[in-house]
Amino acid sequence: MLLSVLIWLSASTGIRVEIADREAPALRIAIAGRPASDPGILVIFPEHVTARRHGEAEARHLYLYRSEGLHPLWRIRGRVLEYTAILGPGLTMTARATLENDGVRYHYQFSNRSRIDYDMMQAVTDPRMISPYFHDVRLERTWVHHRDGFDLLASETPSRSRRAIPRDSVDRQAMDLRHVSRATREISGPIRS
Repeated sequence: MLLSVLIWLSASTGIRVEIADREAPALRIAIAGRPASDPGILVIFPEHVTARRHGEAEARHLYLYRSEGLHPLWRIRGRVLEYTAILGPGLTMTARATLENDGVRYHYQFSNRSRIDYDMMQAVTDPRMISPYFHDVRLERTWVHHRDGFDLLASETPSRSRRAIPRDSVDRQAMDLRHVSRATREISGPIRS
């Protein structure tokens, strides 16, 4: 069965989520009212996985998007799209996207049956707003959720609104598009097998 299944977020919005690439962990969020050719939002799910072994200072990548095969086997359960991937011997990750009334919740769960203990594991979700509909170079319309509520992403870089928009992609520092908003959960000790 081809898993280009559309899952409606809600009948009132018409937003849909579909598997963008059967060979890679990527979802496409299509916006209601936009033509089918509009790329919408491509969500790399995850873009990379990083872990730090117990007792070590440096973290290392366990997975990088498109650099090595993750080949997810997608499952659909109601309003949930998920897959389980093997990150290494005895180390798996279940990635889950759950459609909710106000958006999509991304969740990663790690299972360690290896002989290696980890102090930290992190999976980074990468939403790429590639539709011209979302063009917001100055980040004046892009909101981010913090512990104390929502805030404009541009508020974290106030000088951005006064900068000239570069005419070519060579001047990357003029308009840095990468912003990090951490969402972590504390663990009480090493992630043990």
